[in-house]
Amino acid sequence: MSVTLKAGETWLSWQTVYSSGPTTAENLKVPVHRMSLDTSKVSYLCQRCGNCCRWPGDVIVTPEEVDAIARHVGMEVDEFIQTRTRLSANRKHLSIIDKGDGSCFFLEGKNSCLIQPVKPVQCSGFPNVWQFPGWREVCEAIEIPAKP
Repeated sequence: MSVTLKAGETWLSWQTVYSSGPTTAENLKVPVHRMSLDTSKVSYLCQRCGNCCRWPGDVIVTPEEVDAIARHVGMEVDEFIQTRTRLSANRKHLSIIDKGDGSCFFLEGKNSCLIQPVKPVQCSGFPNVWQFPGWREVCEAIEIPAKP
């Protein structure tokens, strides 16, 4: 998708919001401000605070990521899928399971990722490639202004 914006404009992305009601309820697509695409775009330097890992929701994994993570943790792929993943909210993908508090299963201690070398693209892309609503209130990433 190609988007042309003027400096200072904000890109609206569509986020699917899933109903927790009856299965007949329709999923809604709502516009969510994702990131500024103006010419002075900043990037963010992750501080490994682990707060994004505590945010409940889906961490989608591709088949290649499943293979890499299973190998990294020393599990057979089938066992990994059965014990460390679940069906995503939209029922189209596998997602890493959460702990009881909503944090990522692979988050250990305050902010140590047990799968850091093979973490999913969804994890490594945050917050420069994508963000969730309210992310700035919890993320400790440092803003790095674009070089002139």
